[in-house]
Amino acid sequence: MPAPSQSVARWSRWLALWLLALALCVLAAPARPADALALSDAVQRVDAWPAVTLATDAARRWTLDDVLAHPDAFAAAATPPGNLGPRPAIHWLKLPLHLAAPAARTWWFAIDYPLLDRADLYLLRDGQPVVHRVMGNHRPYAQRPLPTRLHAVALELQPGVAYELLLRVDTAGAAILPMSLMTLPELMRHESDTRLWQGLAAGFGLCLFVYAVVRAAASRDPMFLWFAVAAASGTLFFFTYHGLAAQYLWPHHVWLTRNAAVLWMYGILAGGFMFTEHTLAMAKVSRVASGVMHAGAAVSLLGAVLFAGGVASYSAATVLLASIGLVPMLIGLPVAAYRAHGGDRAARWIFLGFCLYSLGVATMAALNAGLVPATRWNLHAFQAGSLLLLLCWIMVMSVRAEEVRHAADRARIEQERLTLIARTDALTGLLNRRGLHEALEPRLARAGAGRLAAVYLIDLDGFKAVNDSHGHDAGDELLRQIGQRLCALAGQDALVARLGGDEFVVASSWLADETEATALAERLQVAVAEPFTLPHGPCSVGMTLGYALAPRHGTDATTLLKRADTAMYAGKQAGRGRSRAYGGAQPMAARNA
Repeated sequence: MPAPSQSVARWSRWLALWLLALALCVLAAPARPADALALSDAVQRVDAWPAVTLATDAARRWTLDDVLAHPDAFAAAATPPGNLGPRPAIHWLKLPLHLAAPAARTWWFAIDYPLLDRADLYLLRDGQPVVHRVMGNHRPYAQRPLPTRLHAVALELQPGVAYELLLRVDTAGAAILPMSLMTLPELMRHESDTRLWQGLAAGFGLCLFVYAVVRAAASRDPMFLWFAVAAASGTLFFFTYHGLAAQYLWPHHVWLTRNAAVLWMYGILAGGFMFTEHTLAMAKVSRVASGVMHAGAAVSLLGAVLFAGGVASYSAATVLLASIGLVPMLIGLPVAAYRAHGGDRAARWIFLGFCLYSLGVATMAALNAGLVPATRWNLHAFQAGSLLLLLCWIMVMSVRAEEVRHAADRARIEQERLTLIARTDALTGLLNRRGLHEALEPRLARAGAGRLAAVYLIDLDGFKAVNDSHGHDAGDELLRQIGQRLCALAGQDALVARLGGDEFVVASSWLADETEATALAERLQVAVAEPFTLPHGPCSVGMTLGYALAPRHGTDATTLLKRADTAMYAGKQAGRGRSRAYGGAQPMAARNA
């Protein structure tokens, strides 16, 4: 895997190359208009722009008669194909048509830019208007010439007749005009393809929104909530941008049709500001950067409220969007590069996402500025960049969730380690008094007829002499070996504990009767009586053992330990090296007393 700095440098070079390609598109000379647009049975779709000439009404006063009276006002458009840019004027476009087919044919004139405000189409035959249709999103969906997401008009053309199209365009935003003439089958295919892909994109965005909301509710992490805001706003924005919202969500609401895209852009910005701030933990890098991101989110939400309430105009809302739209990326990119260089995996995905997103943003900005042609790729570049950004953000959330899970695992392991330390004797690794009580209580609760439990309290005889003669290291080694021998004899089902000093406890459950308990006590005596091998040589000790049975002598750990201690003390008084049950005398002389 390349180093973080190498990845950052690589994506920076790709971004520079893409911006250079945009610059070359800007510098490319526009095509000269043809004499007339030829239509025939051999084609299903014809790009209208190569035959278009343009006249600009800066004073916004021309009528159709004025335009017809001044044909010399039209000239080849000195703009990229299909894109007149954000000019504050009314545009008149002229398009000569020639039908080469031998029979009459219906063609559909379409403008595939749903956000266009108003376009008046005039069909001229022999210089006289014979058709006038009004298109644009300023009208309810039901009043459009063709009930579809794009703006389209049916034209009945006759072969051998000279036709001209005049198009009067009046729009508040950029005059983006990807115009074409299509047959009905081609128009239906184009619309079906668009609905399919936009439906998939909307479904993808809806899935991301639901996922983020569920994760936000489960984890209470605001990162997921802000991702949900960005995903929902982005999905609604592109559903509006491509005209499907006006068709399916609010077909009778003209204000939403014309302005909803601006509202969703504010939502995208608010979610982007805060998601970036949370995932990059900007407060740890720069309090100033973190403050800017919080302020940007607040301004975005305030701008949306003012615009929706009618306080801010459309132009003021779009100016504010243009002013703050690049701030999350401009601040997030260097912070992401810095954190990626330090090994932050999530920051690498954020950096990659912003690089891909910046390509779409740069293309969209160039498109709205009238610098690049209105091609299918340019019109969808921003959506593609946004979807790629969301995919990278999914990886960011995955990385952050993995980090949280690992942190929880580390905390759990540490807690288990601390609990083990609290329940375990440090010298022998056996249970200590606390651990014995916690482990013994559940076993005693199940004791009953045919399920006796025995608690053996062991005190070593002669251990102090080992310490005095050979030192504490030898005594510690002896205690460890005794613990190991008791565990081996008692078996996996028994509990073995060291209470401190030279006192041990063995607790065995599932005993059939008292005879079996007595037999286990004798085996423990024999096991400890065998010599131990220490660094200085062999060593032997004895032990005195007292035990109590559950449920006969008690049903809780404290009572049984007390009564086992009473029995053990009685054994000490009787001469040591013996085993004794509570309440009875069962002496057994030690073989090595």
